[in-house]
Amino acid sequence: MFRGGPSVCVGKQAVLCLVLVQLCSISSADDREPILSANEACSNITGEYMFWGTFDVNGQEKPISFLQRLIRPSRVGVRWVRITQVSGVGEFAISFLDDEDRTIGKDIHLVSHCVSGKWEEMYSFEGNSDGTLVRGTRLWRYSRSEQGTLVVEYLGISSSQYFPGMTSYNKAQNRASFLQR
Repeated sequence: MFRGGPSVCVGKQAVLCLVLVQLCSISSADDREPILSANEACSNITGEYMFWGTFDVNGQEKPISFLQRLIRPSRVGVRWVRITQVSGVGEFAISFLDDEDRTIGKDIHLVSHCVSGKWEEMYSFEGNSDGTLVRGTRLWRYSRSEQGTLVVEYLGISSSQYFPGMTSYNKAQNRASFLQR
């Protein structure tokens, strides 16, 4: 587990350090469950869910689509989301269905790891478009509530460096719910 805190995050690697501090505060290495057997340690997320769900913004529920939650472009005519397990443990296919259960577009493949009973997918990004260096990490956690609702938690941490010495940090974190069909 990472020891220290944000005060030890300085220099060029500060963004990576802050991401590590944040991720370790969410789930310590001691809480991680190895993937040893098929899905027994993790929530079963396979099934069909409504395309539109809700998430909390300052105490008010707001609508969110499944594709918005994944930070993906919209698809016209989607009504349902189907999650099926593919060949390996932690590998899922996400299909988008219309009113007549026809697939719209290509499936999205989710490759995740079981951490503390939830399926976790994480990736880092780095880019430079207008001279601004952007670095960050995005983390999604998938689980199913006792009522059968799909819960997709999101954490995004990024930094933007406009000029040397001028860096801003951003964090977004929330939880969306999608009712079972």
